[in-house]
Amino acid sequence: MSPCELNWAYLTISRYYNKTKYSGLEIHIPNSYANPLLQILHFTPLIRNLALQHTATRCVNELCLLCEMGFLFDMLERAEGSICQATNFLKTFSYQPQAGPLGLLEEDALGSSLTTMLQGLNRFLLDRLTQDWKSILPQNPVFDQILATSATTGIRCMACRSEHTRPGTTFVNELLYPLPKILVPMQELRSHHFPRFSNQVLSVRRLVEDGVADVSGISLLRRKRPFMACPLS
Repeated sequence: MSPCELNWAYLTISRYYNKTKYSGLEIHIPNSYANPLLQILHFTPLIRNLALQHTATRCVNELCLLCEMGFLFDMLERAEGSICQATNFLKTFSYQPQAGPLGLLEEDALGSSLTTMLQGLNRFLLDRLTQDWKSILPQNPVFDQILATSATTGIRCMACRSEHTRPGTTFVNELLYPLPKILVPMQELRSHHFPRFSNQVLSVRRLVEDGVADVSGISLLRRKRPFMACPLS
């Protein structure tokens, strides 16, 4: 049987099981673990429309992921239920200089779980897509408006109580629940288990250097991030 006949047979079988107008993505290609995230972005109207709009611009960057994503979304729309491949997008993604060092490629994953890889891929893609958009329209902040969360990050030292704040934006917000348990609460550092320093700031560094306490599992910094503006998507 020729490869052409085998391909037609495969497409016939895929259409037999998928009777909807929504197309799937082929999984028998490298880095196809990204398929679920690509489908999520495809069904996010604001991102899909901007990706399709970007493909009509004068972008000539051979490694532009936003261009390849727009072509992929257009193919998924036109397929009307037939199975598609994200080969061009995934090939361009594999050529990204940062993808390998970040452990986002299957050949460089080093045993990482797919969940961890998808989380890293999500951060990478949102940041990369924003940069690709700004490379053509630097004065248009639309991607920041639909993806970025404006927040003020505050960091407080639990030993000396000094606090530092800085404004910024982020594309991903991680919610931790329940809160991680601290092995030794900060109050115990001032309890009878350790020397008291009356009217002085507790020197955790000195306790560690003197071998009095092991605080390797204690977070001496408390972070807070009140949101100033949320993304539209």
